[in-house]
Amino acid sequence: MQDKVTLVINALTIAASSSLLVERLLEMLKQILSYESKASRQTRKDKKREAVYKKANETLMKIRKSLQDYDETGDENKLQVRDGVKEPAREEKDDTVDKEGQPEENFERYSPVLIVPASPPTLNELQIKVFLMLMASGLGVAMAEMFNLRLLSMFLSDVRIPHALDVLFSGIVIGGGSHPIHALIRFLTTRKIPEFTPEAKQVTKIDPIKKTEKQATLDEQPEVLDDEQANWLPISYNGGVNPSSLENRNFRTTNPTLIVFHHTAMSSNLSFQDVVDEFLINKKWSTGYHCVIMPNGNIRPFCRWDRRGNHAKGHNSYSLGVSFHGNFHTLENDQYSNYDGRFGNQKPTPVQLDAGARLVALWVNLYEGIELDFKKDILAHKEAIPGHTVCPGSNFPYIEFEKKVTFFCEAWKKSDTVQKQIELFKKKPFLYI
Repeated sequence: MQDKVTLVINALTIAASSSLLVERLLEMLKQILSYESKASRQTRKDKKREAVYKKANETLMKIRKSLQDYDETGDENKLQVRDGVKEPAREEKDDTVDKEGQPEENFERYSPVLIVPASPPTLNELQIKVFLMLMASGLGVAMAEMFNLRLLSMFLSDVRIPHALDVLFSGIVIGGGSHPIHALIRFLTTRKIPEFTPEAKQVTKIDPIKKTEKQATLDEQPEVLDDEQANWLPISYNGGVNPSSLENRNFRTTNPTLIVFHHTAMSSNLSFQDVVDEFLINKKWSTGYHCVIMPNGNIRPFCRWDRRGNHAKGHNSYSLGVSFHGNFHTLENDQYSNYDGRFGNQKPTPVQLDAGARLVALWVNLYEGIELDFKKDILAHKEAIPGHTVCPGSNFPYIEFEKKVTFFCEAWKKSDTVQKQIELFKKKPFLYI
């Protein structure tokens, strides 16, 4: 991985240096080629100025002739210079009052602006522009070949790119000057690009918040719904990620009355921090889901539960959002589906589904406005906003999830121990408006 990062840095350095060199060479060439164009434009201006002077001289001669005739004859008609056509008399106008009778001083006045139409480019200027564009691409291709720069192959390591196409693409990027390179550098430094390789599926990215977190597999635990499983398991909640950031924003008008469950649509190999970064850094939102359920069963609060999250447009003001980390949409004809497993797990792990059901059961017990109703109060994202999304995916086990939530809600009602734990949980901060 370190070698690949070094390779990318070296390639971008070469590309940036080459593009800067191309810019300087083209600027020099442009000055040389445009010299003749400037001279021709100056010649046209001189000819136009001579024509104006000639016309003014002709008018001046007519005025002198008419004055001379007037001195000799005293005939006022001889003073008409414009081919005998008299200038119509001008009506006096009071410009202190507008057409509606209001004093003009009550309206804004603006000084007249001289508008000089731009002269259209000449054929010679267009030819120079096209030549410079072709020259830039040619220099870029030459430098890409000289420095053995292959941008497409570097970023698409799993795809076989024809040599000529790769050189042409790299040359066009270099020939475009420094702007494309700077845009590429900004993209690479602000986006996280996961590697979907067989080796990457076996490696878990360490969560910086909790480094002991371990990736779970689909077969890690079988489904067991018994009295022991119904026991209370502590859920850590202290306001989520940076609760103070929402102290003066995202207020609710009511406590939640709806639960919406999602999938993150991201690779299950990524960490909780990657999910947070997607919302706070890449999307630049104030927050996201209220909780994220990791594949190993960890429940990771994100948004404060007493604040409005960003997860279901049109329902955020009165809903809680829980998202199962992973991409569980497996239809082959969808561009971003996980039909081939490139996003990791294709369905929630048993412990992940179990943890999500426990969280939903807790919310049903905490908030009086939420009932155990999967047709009204507990909805999948695609049910909350029909036709808007496929979330949480075609391979999400809806029936199994509903059974688990129902099991925990009913079992916890019968357990005095669990009810005491829920009462203690209700005393935590950041729960109610």
